[in-house]
Amino acid sequence: MKRKCSKCELEKSEDEFYQTERTQRCKECRNATARLWYRANREKRIAQTTEYHKAHPEQVKATRDRFYKTDHSKRYFAEWQRRFRREQPERAQAIDSRRNQKEGRKQQFRLKAYRRRNQTVGSFTSEQFKMKWEMAGECCVYCNEPLAFKDATRDHKKPLILGGLNFIANIAPACRSCNSRKGAKYENSLVPST
Repeated sequence: MKRKCSKCELEKSEDEFYQTERTQRCKECRNATARLWYRANREKRIAQTTEYHKAHPEQVKATRDRFYKTDHSKRYFAEWQRRFRREQPERAQAIDSRRNQKEGRKQQFRLKAYRRRNQTVGSFTSEQFKMKWEMAGECCVYCNEPLAFKDATRDHKKPLILGGLNFIANIAPACRSCNSRKGAKYENSLVPST
């Protein structure tokens, strides 16, 4: 069945009109009018939305949770992303470029750490490290917290960057947080956290 749009005066099929809409405008004309209104009243609308969000944080959170956890929203955002890339390729490329630069920096850091490890003298086996972990009482050597073997990191007592070797004598089992906190310092410079 066809209907005539009161704005563009074209005959369109029934599915090109909003079912709950009282006016005789098609979806395309209705959306164009809404976009024009929003552009003209953008600041006012943003202020109203911000005020509502501050006054009703629980309802806003519930609505967001309900919306973002549906399959409809996943399809909607996937379609939005495709449309954005099609309509604004320069902006999409700029976003991708920033993301790639960030990933590139991470990759450079990983590569630098890999080279530093592989250019040092010495090596040890996983069995040797497991024995070292058992000798430490299956705990972090710095904070004495219980430590599962799979969570134990191989900390160099004298850091590689300061000339430390990659032999088992220079290795200590440590939790991630202590190893990160120690960084490129000697082992006795790390004060246990309280």
